[in-house]
Amino acid sequence: MMQELDVVKIKHSLKTKDVEGDEVLLSAGSQGTVMVTSIDNPNCVVEFGDKPENTAVVTVNKQDLQLVWSPEQQFPKRSTG
Repeated sequence: MMQELDVVKIKHSLKTKDVEGDEVLLSAGSQGTVMVTSIDNPNCVVEFGDKPENTAVVTVNKQDLQLVWSPEQQFPKRSTG
């Protein structure tokens, strides 16, 4: 399951619109950060960008994404109690 702040990459080239309505072409392998996700929604909001002035925030189907890195891998939750 993908979580917020996970780093993901696009499995295949994808043409979509960003949150401002501008058309965006994401190349296969483009990496981004999951900003918003939920268990009951097949989509998540991901920020892609290679420079601060060249970013796109888009809604992407989770099936089009592959997990690259998760904070959970580096900082596992500790059990309490």
